[in-house]
Amino acid sequence: MSRFQRRRQSAYTLLEIVIVLFIIMLILGMTVGIMRNAFAHEDLKTATRRFSLLAKKARALALRDNRLYEIHVEGNRLTLAAAGSKSAVAVSLQSESGNATAPTPGTSNTTDTDEDLVTEELLPAGVKVLVRPWGEKDWVLASDFVWIFSPAGLCAPHRFRFAQDEAWIEEGYNPLTANLQDEKFYLP
Repeated sequence: MSRFQRRRQSAYTLLEIVIVLFIIMLILGMTVGIMRNAFAHEDLKTATRRFSLLAKKARALALRDNRLYEIHVEGNRLTLAAAGSKSAVAVSLQSESGNATAPTPGTSNTTDTDEDLVTEELLPAGVKVLVRPWGEKDWVLASDFVWIFSPAGLCAPHRFRFAQDEAWIEEGYNPLTANLQDEKFYLP
């Protein structure tokens, strides 16, 4: 008899197992919610990082080649090219035919020629670029905007806002170094 009682006392009851499973489900439910919020704005953050790197690259190339370089913002496509470049590759913003030559959002396509270096980046779908040109008060959609980097490495101190749904990240760049000077954001 004592052997049977010891065995019963060391086992878990059904109620204890149910309580433990309930606690585990609560923790998993909270973790999924937190992780969803953490990754919800990753496309927006990726777009701002890519743009910042493109600005640094434009300045470095302008200094190296002693030549004007431009960043063209056209919808969700960013193009870095030497001023007056003829080698810019046309990339469709939304490839309907599944054309393999168009880079997918978040990737870049770099082409070397004997004259120019052209880099194109596609921003993730749904990310809009707004710009507040230097000296202006209003934001405008950067549908056909050109940001110029001089051979001395100088650029206009424009402010750029990357928006997706209600969320946005606003960046200001230093005109001397093209480095990120300040950043504001709203990520609900």
